[in-house]
Amino acid sequence: MAEHKLTGHWPLTEGARDIAGENHGAAHHVDFVDGPRDNASGSAHFKSSDSQIEIPAAPDLQLGNQDFSITVWVRCDRPMRGVFGDVLAKFDPFSRCGINLQIAGSTAGYSSMSDTRHVHFGIDDGYVGG
Repeated sequence: MAEHKLTGHWPLTEGARDIAGENHGAAHHVDFVDGPRDNASGSAHFKSSDSQIEIPAAPDLQLGNQDFSITVWVRCDRPMRGVFGDVLAKFDPFSRCGINLQIAGSTAGYSSMSDTRHVHFGIDDGYVGG
């Protein structure tokens, strides 16, 4: 059995630094703030649609066809309206292969309260049926 190891860990206490390896990120339009319940463990506030933490491509981040897990803690603004965007995305447009984790909400037509919330995880292997 293959040995499992932590590929990346970004606790957001020192910006977008990876404490499990060398896959440090670059933050764009992101504020680093106290975590949940004023815990100084770290948190990131994504201020706009162009906010992101970019992690460069690296061989150990190529997940291939092996098992993997992803853990995130997300708190969305309230009320949720529309598509917030990807929480995580790794996609190669040339091969059409990648993954994404997205959060979205929709507004009901009869009230101001969102009636549905979605967490979506997708894997695209570039296959086009024929």
